[in-house]
Amino acid sequence: MKFGKLRVVRLDRDAIFLYTTSPLREADIDDLRSILAKDAPDGSRVIRLFTEQDRIHRSELLKDTVHEPFFNILQLRVRFAASIELIGSANRRRIPLIARHAKRRFTELGLRQTLPNMIEILRNSDQVFWDRILGKDFGTLRTRLASPPKERRSPRRQR
Repeated sequence: MKFGKLRVVRLDRDAIFLYTTSPLREADIDDLRSILAKDAPDGSRVIRLFTEQDRIHRSELLKDTVHEPFFNILQLRVRFAASIELIGSANRRRIPLIARHAKRRFTELGLRQTLPNMIEILRNSDQVFWDRILGKDFGTLRTRLASPPKERRSPRRQR
């Protein structure tokens, strides 16, 4: 819709689902459950949206920026996995592709904290001190994430 020079974009269900995974407030977790109660999002599309955000942040790691994109990657991956964990096992079974992806992206970080511990930190802290959580692993993980992700090759067809 256009209102003069203002352009309003209505997000679709899949985008709303992904963006609702960030806050971790109980109301937002309830919103995720409500979305799932009506109709599960397109798992492949949610993963593509997530991957696009992750790729943007990772590409910024090698650039001179005024912010630290590494923290954005950590927030994106940990909050996504945390939200999927908090919706409960019954709801995770409705979105198995998304649930596996969220868990995999969290596990790839190799944090010394478990997902339940990270949920506790994120929900009960006004500010997350990633450098304290990561300790000496900070530089190593940042460097690893700065490397372009490996493209998955589809298996060749047998003739």
